[in-house]
Amino acid sequence: MRVSGGLPALLPPLVFDGDLHVDGALLNNLPVDVMSQKCDGGTVIAIDVSPIVDMGENTPYGDSLSGWDIMLSKINPLKEEIKMPSLPTIMQRSAEIGGVLQLKGIVDKLTDLYISMPVENFDILAFREAEKIVQVGYNEAQRRMIPWIKERECEQTRTQRRIST
Repeated sequence: MRVSGGLPALLPPLVFDGDLHVDGALLNNLPVDVMSQKCDGGTVIAIDVSPIVDMGENTPYGDSLSGWDIMLSKINPLKEEIKMPSLPTIMQRSAEIGGVLQLKGIVDKLTDLYISMPVENFDILAFREAEKIVQVGYNEAQRRMIPWIKERECEQTRTQRRIST
């Protein structure tokens, strides 16, 4: 769990048997190819928690940004708040980009159902919002899976009728 939850460059890799271990998401953020092989023709459902869109709205601040400017934008009600992602968010999203591009070509081929969770409004370190995030995930899973399950049941019924006739 520690390796999988460790944000690259913020937490050091762990050493097991002399090897460094980092989150597998650095190389394969949504391992549908691995699951497809492991399932050997079985059902593969992919739940993607990486936002499809890039990191929210950011305030254009030019070539440089001062910590003082950020602080003043937060405490001065007359100044527009500077919106920008945190360093961990930028690093995590940078690590995900390669995986997002890689997925575009294989998700449809290797999964029976792909669900992209609508989590683009949550920061990668939004631990205090865990209950909200869980609820968003539950609602999206229900919205997507119930019709999918019903469709599969209908297909099975149609197949059984064809076989019995």
